[in-house]
Amino acid sequence: MKKFLLLAAFIFSSSLFAQSYNGPESVEWDSVNTRWLISNTNSHAILARTQSGTLSTFVATTTNGPHGLEILGNVVYACCGGRIKGYNLTTGVEVFNLNLGASFLNGLTTDGDSVLYATDFTNRDIFRINPTTGLFYVMSTNTGTQSPNGIIYDGPNNRCIFVNWSANAPIKAISLTSPYTITTITTTTLGSCDGITRDHLGYYYVTAWGNNKINRFANDFTGGHTVMNYTLSSPADIDCKFDVIDTVGVPNSGNNTCTFIPLAPPVPSYTLSDSTICVGDQITYTNNTANDDSFSWTFLGGSPGSGTTSPVNITYNTAGSYTTTITTTNVYGTTTSTHSVTVTDNPVATITAAGNDLSTTTTFSGYQWYQDGVLIPGATSQSYTVTVGGAYYCIVTENGCEGTSNTIISTLGLDNNFVVNASIFPNPASDWLMVEMILPQPQQLQYSIVDLQGRTIKNASEIFETGGLNYLSIPLEGIANGVYILRLGSENLYLNKEFIISK
Repeated sequence: MKKFLLLAAFIFSSSLFAQSYNGPESVEWDSVNTRWLISNTNSHAILARTQSGTLSTFVATTTNGPHGLEILGNVVYACCGGRIKGYNLTTGVEVFNLNLGASFLNGLTTDGDSVLYATDFTNRDIFRINPTTGLFYVMSTNTGTQSPNGIIYDGPNNRCIFVNWSANAPIKAISLTSPYTITTITTTTLGSCDGITRDHLGYYYVTAWGNNKINRFANDFTGGHTVMNYTLSSPADIDCKFDVIDTVGVPNSGNNTCTFIPLAPPVPSYTLSDSTICVGDQITYTNNTANDDSFSWTFLGGSPGSGTTSPVNITYNTAGSYTTTITTTNVYGTTTSTHSVTVTDNPVATITAAGNDLSTTTTFSGYQWYQDGVLIPGATSQSYTVTVGGAYYCIVTENGCEGTSNTIISTLGLDNNFVVNASIFPNPASDWLMVEMILPQPQQLQYSIVDLQGRTIKNASEIFETGGLNYLSIPLEGIANGVYILRLGSENLYLNKEFIISK
């Protein structure tokens, strides 16, 4: 009884092991039974997968391999080492076993009538097999310096097309009539190509380990390849299910999974860093669409208003509600997706002075006062009482957006008798700023230009040898456009004059 239980447990555990991907190498669409067949090389089994994803064991063991799979009639044939084996599609029972004397049979295809074609990866041979008669022969004993891998029948051109395992792997064809000439259809930059299939529109698809991608070619292989942006892992021998929307099945031998790729118009997918911003802010857009060949953006209300790159930063300078559209295109069609963006106005604040008391003329949800460009800790009310002279402004907040008020100059506590009736011109200034002032006596006068963040942009001094009316000329070369404070000082005394640079 114990032996029976142990045997039953072993069979059950083996069955579970076989019903998971373990070295998946080839997929084949079984249209009669509407399922995928997958060769499981590490467990030497052939799995069946329903369209909903349920796995079951179709053939428990093939002894060796299996690698390439191909259905002809009511039999699925498999490359098993140096042999071609066949299994009844209904029962999974072995019905064919032919020793070709090959070393490593890998790719397999059929003319859909009575003939199979197989590649020998190691010996670089291509075989023609008639499974009805059991007759076979080598069509080519040397396909080149690369190892042939996936192969597909191309009846209209009386040839088989095969991909190769090498760097910069070429795609080649072998004529199906003697002398079975081999030609290079196209060179590629792909490395280690494994599988090849074709959709009902005639596009070819090639898997490559070099870029871990599936790569699409035109039906005449002109124009190079298009990389399809699906994450794969050592993608192997593939097949295409023909339908209203074709599907390519890809075994990922690198991580024991299978990927099923719909050959359909792209499904737009993108992210944006925010959808509610303030005037002058940016939104970063990133296109994440998996199967587009090209895409374009339209940004209503944005600057720039369109684009074809990703990620892209778009600035919105006017309040309102705007629509962003991404248009994605591939050979199967064009689709669009839209998203709404809300841009909120920045608050406009004006401050006035009543003596030493400063206040905004409008109520806002948040306040922060600054003196000479430096944040005043705790000064977060609508009003602020000045205790020392300086340049004061307030940054206000409303609906999550900020606005900066005008600047008010306070001379509280400052002795300005060293400069009388000072004025500046032109204002706005461009290249030079002139200061007209009356000095009570000869003196050395220091001056500095400070931005509204309190940073000193320019600092110098000048000696005036006479009192009375004097002029100070200040060059503005290298100073950017903006609002600044001119500080005139003598020893510990100074006054502030606000001016604008506009070049």
